[in-house]
Amino acid sequence: EFKGKGANVLLGPGVQVLRTAWGGRNFDYISGEDPFLGSQLAGAFVRGAQGAGVMCVVKHWAFNEQETDRYNYSAEVDERTAWELYYPPFEAAVEAGVGAVMCAFNRVNGTHSCTNSDLLKRDLKGRMGFRGFVVSDWFATPNHFDAIDHGLDMDMPGTDSILNESAAADLKPRAADEAVSRILASIYKIKLNEGWSCIPPHCQLLRSSLRRSEQDVELATRAAAESIVLLKNSGGILPLRLSAAPRIIAVVGAAAHLGGNLNKTEESYPDYYSGGGSGHMVLASVTTPLDAIARRAAAAGRHHQAFEGSGQVFRGALHLLQESRFQSLLPIRPRPFLHDLRVFHAPGDAAFRLRGASLFQVEH
Repeated sequence: EFKGKGANVLLGPGVQVLRTAWGGRNFDYISGEDPFLGSQLAGAFVRGAQGAGVMCVVKHWAFNEQETDRYNYSAEVDERTAWELYYPPFEAAVEAGVGAVMCAFNRVNGTHSCTNSDLLKRDLKGRMGFRGFVVSDWFATPNHFDAIDHGLDMDMPGTDSILNESAAADLKPRAADEAVSRILASIYKIKLNEGWSCIPPHCQLLRSSLRRSEQDVELATRAAAESIVLLKNSGGILPLRLSAAPRIIAVVGAAAHLGGNLNKTEESYPDYYSGGGSGHMVLASVTTPLDAIARRAAAAGRHHQAFEGSGQVFRGALHLLQESRFQSLLPIRPRPFLHDLRVFHAPGDAAFRLRGASLFQVEH
C-alpha cells in the first residue's frame, strides 16, 4: 500500500517498552511491556517492510515512554536498565538492517535525545553497530549548531532553521560527510534509488489513490483477531458456550457501540479503535463490540442489553447483574498522544466484581 501511493519510507515501527497502562501513546507501540516480544516483532517488521522496498524508521530513540511534558522531561536511566529492558527491540531492528532510527523529543539523563552523544554515537552507532542514519522527530532538534557532531544525521521537517545555510557552513566537514554517507547508504541498501513511482511534488494522484484491497482488509482483520491474548479467565467463562451461555448478555459502556471518528482526518481526534496524533488511522469501516456480540447472541438464540454512562446507569446494570446470569463488558477509550491517562481503576463498589465480570472505567 505504501509503495502503491508512491511512498518509500515508513515512520515505524514504534518499539517503546511500555512502563504503565496510563501511557498516552501505548496504542502506537508494538513491544507491549516485554522487551523480548518487542525484539521478535521489531525484527520481523523491519525484514518484512524493507524486503518489499519500503525503508523503516524505528522509533523513538530513546525512553519516550510518556506523553506528559513530552518536550521537556528527562528520563534518568542507568546502563543496565537501558540495555536489559528498553534497548532490546531497537537492537533487534538494527540487527535486521533497519535503514533509519528516529530520535525523540525528551531528554535522557539531562540531554536532549537528538543531540545526545551517549545515545546516538556511543550506544546506537557504536555498541549496537547501527549503520543507517538518525532522523529527528518533527521539530525535536534543539537549537544546537553542533547537532550533527553529536550524532544526528537528518533534521526534520527541515524548516526549523536548525540546518540553514549559515549553520551548514559551520559544520565540521567530517561530521557532514558521515551524515550524508549514512543517508545515501540506507537509500542504496534498500534500493530506493531504483524504480521511483513518482517524484515530489508530482505525487498527488498516487497519494490520493485507494490501495486497500478486500484481501488486505481480510488479512488485517484476521491478524487482529488472532493476536488477541486472554490474560485472565476466572472460572473459564470465556468463550461463552452455547450449552451454558447466559440467557441475557449485558454490554456495559458507551464505547461498546461507538464506531469512532470515521469521518475525521485530523490527527487530534482519537477514537475507540485508534488513538490520536500522528499514529491515528481513519478506518473505512468498524464492527463495534455491540454489533458483533448482538449478531453472535442472536444466532445462538440469546438476547443482549446495552448500558452506557455512569452513576445511575451503572447501578441499574448492577441490579440486573445481581438478578440474572449476565456476562458484562466495558471497553475503554484510548487517549490521543500528548496526553497520558490520569486515572485507571475499577469502580469502588466491589459488587461489580461478581460472576467473573470485571468492569473498568477511565476518568479523563
